[in-house]
Amino acid sequence: RAAPVQQNQELKKRGEPWENGVRGMVGADAVKKKIYQIRNALEVNQRRAQAGGRADRPSNLLICGKCGSGRTTVMTSVGKMLASFDCTRRRGIGVIAPSRQDLIHPASNTRSAELIKAAVTAARGGVLLIDNISDMVVERDGAVHSMGKEWLETLAAEINTVQKEDQGPVGGIVLLVTADVSHQNVLLKACGALRSLLSTTVEMPDLTPPEIGLLMERFARERGFTVEEGAVRSLALHKYINQVNSRAEQDQRNAHMATKLLEEAVAKQTERVHAMGTVTKASLTLLTEADLLPEDGGGADPSEAAIEACMVKMEAVVGLDKVKEFVRSLRAQLALDRERRAAGLPSLGTGALHMVFSGNPGTGKTTVARIIAEMFAALGVLRKGQLIEVDRGGLVAGYSGQTAIKTQEVVSKALGGMLFVDEAYALVNSNHDSFGREALDTLLKMMEDHRDDLVVVFAGYEREMKELMNQNSGLTSRFPTWLVFEDYTSPQLMQIAQFMIKETQMTLKPEAMELLNAAFEKMVAKQKEAEEAEKAAAEAAAANPQQGEKKQPQESKPSNGRAVRNFIEQIQRKQALRLAGMKGAKSLEDLVMITADDVRPCAEEI
Repeated sequence: RAAPVQQNQELKKRGEPWENGVRGMVGADAVKKKIYQIRNALEVNQRRAQAGGRADRPSNLLICGKCGSGRTTVMTSVGKMLASFDCTRRRGIGVIAPSRQDLIHPASNTRSAELIKAAVTAARGGVLLIDNISDMVVERDGAVHSMGKEWLETLAAEINTVQKEDQGPVGGIVLLVTADVSHQNVLLKACGALRSLLSTTVEMPDLTPPEIGLLMERFARERGFTVEEGAVRSLALHKYINQVNSRAEQDQRNAHMATKLLEEAVAKQTERVHAMGTVTKASLTLLTEADLLPEDGGGADPSEAAIEACMVKMEAVVGLDKVKEFVRSLRAQLALDRERRAAGLPSLGTGALHMVFSGNPGTGKTTVARIIAEMFAALGVLRKGQLIEVDRGGLVAGYSGQTAIKTQEVVSKALGGMLFVDEAYALVNSNHDSFGREALDTLLKMMEDHRDDLVVVFAGYEREMKELMNQNSGLTSRFPTWLVFEDYTSPQLMQIAQFMIKETQMTLKPEAMELLNAAFEKMVAKQKEAEEAEKAAAEAAAANPQQGEKKQPQESKPSNGRAVRNFIEQIQRKQALRLAGMKGAKSLEDLVMITADDVRPCAEEI
């Protein structure tokens, strides 16, 4: 193909040493080390060939990373390096970098196959660079469909054909490919032949806040600006970069974030020097630390107030002492990790943050999930922090082929936040539940593809959740945190009731309060009886599996926050009925007072 050949011959004419791209990279020390290892292997191969020995052909390379992480720079530098070492033993080899238009026809697979063959032929005896291959074949739903698979298979087949025809140390072709790290697995699973070709992988790390600051300084110099001494190394700037970077979309981080922040700094500097009326070149081109920081100077971190607000909400939740202890420790761990990253230190890692919430309905699982999602957003773990609630009906479709699409749509809405799957044990009802299995498999795949942009919580009854985990290998490792939401005690139920009554500006007479306490004690006792009976039935069913189908869990439990709300609403209706029978104007005390006569009939129905 003429266009890519001319484009890349022009790159060679410039005579830019390949080391420039590598040396100029900010951070990515492990990647640089890998590149120099490749360089060392090429040198040794060259010596072997000169000594009359056999020189091995270099490995093909897959370079993965997020947008702006430098993956294209690495690919280009390695391509130039391979050319400079004459890696295929063909003098004057080319580095060919076809564009998407050079490789894919939008409407014809046959024409796409011709384009691929032309590109591979042009690169024969040289190096073929394909930038962002994942964008070429991965669809919006995160999958590689039939046309994409056919394209990948054609590419792999053409490369393999060249390799087989050019046996030995001379000739052949070296393939260098970049891809988004979130699509790495789906890309390689879509085409086994391509996976075999791309045997060596380099993963680009995200830039740290200090590295983004250094990149801002470099971009500023390239535009003719100078940056105040020490400005990009200030802790205030690093904290500010960490704040905005953690909330940015995935494709707006790393080098893109450096560009965005520099644009904002230049805009502020322009306003500043205009107001000053300065005319000297030095002052017109100087970016100060104040230009790089937000208007408040990067002082108070608004996220700190948001984090504290989340913790106040958490402490206000009735009961759940063990859950609260976990949330406090998680907050401390994530806050420390954020401070380390802002200071340019390596992250200690938090592991997978997906969780299982087990317990009866109405024990606060959704409330706690919403608080944790907000806390994750405030800490920069999640971009948005929204909570998307769903159950089996929201993920499983009624027709074949629609479940995966339905699940993908729900997960897409949850990206940047938390997906709360209630009654998660119902996702897969049996070994023959193909629709439920498809939903679970699709969800797990998207959890892996978006592991840095999504937290999933599975919620449900404790016994049923344990069965789900035991029957599906791999779930336990993906959901390492298991929180048990204990049933409320009668004093805790009373505490919840008093809060609800206070919210509506109602008041309990002493006798009514005594009846309410007695009613909650009765609720708790009845729940324990029901649970013991259910446990005995489950044990009997396990001992005699052929005597009947597995009993589904109860729709609700009598002793929980939801039951308290229903009970209080029932009492309020009784009060309203009593007041409706009163003649004459009602006093303020009449309107707000709950009496024993309002509580007694409701308590007798328990």
